[in-house]
Formats: sequence, structure tokens, C-alpha cells
Amino acid sequence: CFMDAAHTKIQIWNRVKFEGVLGVLLRPVLLALGCSDAGQGYVRLPIGLASMIMTKTSWGWSRQNNILGSWVRSEYTRQSLARILPWPLVDMSEWLLSLANVTQFYPVLQIVDGDGRRTEHYETYLERAPMFFGS
Repeated sequence: CFMDAAHTKIQIWNRVKFEGVLGVLLRPVLLALGCSDAGQGYVRLPIGLASMIMTKTSWGWSRQNNILGSWVRSEYTRQSLARILPWPLVDMSEWLLSLANVTQFYPVLQIVDGDGRRTEHYETYLERAPMFFGS
């Protein structure tokens, strides 16, 4: 959803879907922690749990991710999480909490324009994509 009238800032809503044993364990926990049902087995994460914003710049978009930002500011919340999580996930909760309120930034470059033509960033994409997806 755009956050301003000039369409230069976008809030990305997150939803997740866990299946199998992990889904059985996590879905009720996420709902108890303030997530909402998004239909078809998906759960929508509240902004305080996972915030993703993109801001338009002269070169593309600046992406900002903040995980567990405003959601785990108190020790009470941290203790509640440890009580609510199923026992296999309690150790993982400490790792997740170590990521709390850390904002990560990275660039998002448009590689194809609205007419399907490659932009000046396309060659950079071709050079770097093998690092992430293999050659």
C-alpha cells in the first residue's frame, strides 16, 4: 500500500504460510501473538512484527526491513514468547530476538521498464544474479 499521495513510499504487508508439522506448531502461536488470518492457510504479520518499506529514490527503490521492531521492546514480551512457543522453538526464539529492531537496507533496481524493455540496470543484474542463483 502506498503511504503517501506522491506514491514514493510503499508499505509491504507480509503474510506467511507454514504447512505440515511446522504449520501445526506455529500457526496457533502466531495467531496468539497478534497475527491475523489472511485466508487460504496464510497468516498476516502485524507491522510491529515485520515491517517492510520501499522508498523511491533517483536510482530505484531503497528497501528497509525491520524484524520484531516495536513488538519485542519489553522484557515481558520476551518472557511471554518463551512461555507461548512450543518447546522445540524456544531455543530458536532467542536467535529471533537477537535480530529484534535491526533495520536492514538494500537497493532494489528496476531491470525492466513498464513496456518490457531492459533498463540500464539489467547488465548489473546479469552480472550479480549468479551469486545468488548459481550460474
